[in-house]
Amino acid sequence: MSDQDSVPGRTKARPDGLPLHCSQGLTALRAVHSLILAASDECALVQDVCDALVGLSSYSAAAVVYVDAEATSFRVVAAAGATRDEFESLALLPADAAAGVTVVDALAQGRPWLVGASPCKPGKEAAARPRGRSVAVLPLQCGASAVGGLLVRAADGAAIDDVELALLHETARSLAYGISALRAAALQAHSVLELRRVNRARRTLSAVNRTLVRAEDEQALLCEICRIIVAEGGYPYAWVGYAREDEEKGVEVMAHVGVDRAHLEGLHLTWADNERGRSATGMALRTGSPSIGRNILTDPDLAPWREEALRRGYAAISAFPLRVAGDVIGNLTIAAAEPDAFDAAEADLLGELAGDLAFGIETLRTRNRGREAEATIKRMAEQDTLTGLPNRWRMRMRVEEEIATAKADNRPLAVLMVGIDHFQEINETLGYRQGDAMLCEIAARLRRVLDDPGNLARMGEAEFAVLLPGRDAGAASRLAQT
Repeated sequence: MSDQDSVPGRTKARPDGLPLHCSQGLTALRAVHSLILAASDECALVQDVCDALVGLSSYSAAAVVYVDAEATSFRVVAAAGATRDEFESLALLPADAAAGVTVVDALAQGRPWLVGASPCKPGKEAAARPRGRSVAVLPLQCGASAVGGLLVRAADGAAIDDVELALLHETARSLAYGISALRAAALQAHSVLELRRVNRARRTLSAVNRTLVRAEDEQALLCEICRIIVAEGGYPYAWVGYAREDEEKGVEVMAHVGVDRAHLEGLHLTWADNERGRSATGMALRTGSPSIGRNILTDPDLAPWREEALRRGYAAISAFPLRVAGDVIGNLTIAAAEPDAFDAAEADLLGELAGDLAFGIETLRTRNRGREAEATIKRMAEQDTLTGLPNRWRMRMRVEEEIATAKADNRPLAVLMVGIDHFQEINETLGYRQGDAMLCEIAARLRRVLDDPGNLARMGEAEFAVLLPGRDAGAASRLAQT
């Protein structure tokens, strides 16, 4: 029946003068207030409330239920005095048969109801009302919406009147306030934790970017990035691997901090599409997408590594692909001690970090290729391609430099020219391949008799020059004889 129906009260009084039903309602209200003040966990609070209603207030049973988002059903989250199944059977029980309102509907409307008692009116009919089992359905409202309800069943043979219902309704409002306060505190704590994680990731990203600007060597860069992630970010460990293009599709450990190489290699990680390829690292390498926040405690694909992870004190893992020139070349893998680590904001920042690292690798490789190309061009411009000796242009530059130095120091300078007679006849008779072989042999023999082979150059097809700083004509003549 609805809270608007009148239900006869019980007149039996306690020694303090209060009717028994009022005393029960007040005891319930006081107990809930005390429990709310001491509560720190929502699940513990609602169970303690149910236990108090049965143990202290002498109700036969109590339960706390939460309504689903569509307000079509509820689930029992705490119960005392009866099983959860018994309370769940009340979900579709009519709270107002005439209006077609079920218990779930009653909770959604945010009004207290009584079920399991026959309607009656005041007066003579009240004395004849059957004293059957009564259940109070009391909404739990957090703000404007009802999140669930408090169900309280009277003792056998008793009924709940309007006064007691009002007290129980106040009890439910207090419980709802306590639930709201705990949820707000939990949300705040979660927000603080998220903020700490985001700030941690931001500090790490900032330090990584400073390192990228100064990086000159790829291997040193990888090691420094791992160090920053552990030292600045506070993560248990970080490591970088490069995908091997072999039959096993293994992963080569390139850099690591916070974890030893033997452990990483002992994981036998692969990016192949098999059981051991379902790790966070394997998935990131194979799919080219981050594998974020993998809970080692519950993820069935991480079972092969769970025991060792727990022993080492980390419970979550994330791996980010390193994409260079459009190809995934490796992974950046980071571990966390908390199983619920790597929320969306933190993961985004770490993903940006991995992207910056990949850009740094690509930049260093491009820079190195440029240097190699410059060195090749310079070598081709200054070096004879056949013998590897400095060419005519380079010797000319050397001679100009040495003339200026000799004049400044007032010391001699000599240049010895060595030519090969009839070289064209050798080419025509034996072929150019044999002619080239002879030129290389002559260059090798000349190097062996010089104190500084860097002073030897090939000046023409069959002509060599030897620069002799600090030597006069006599020294040059003796070297020629040698």
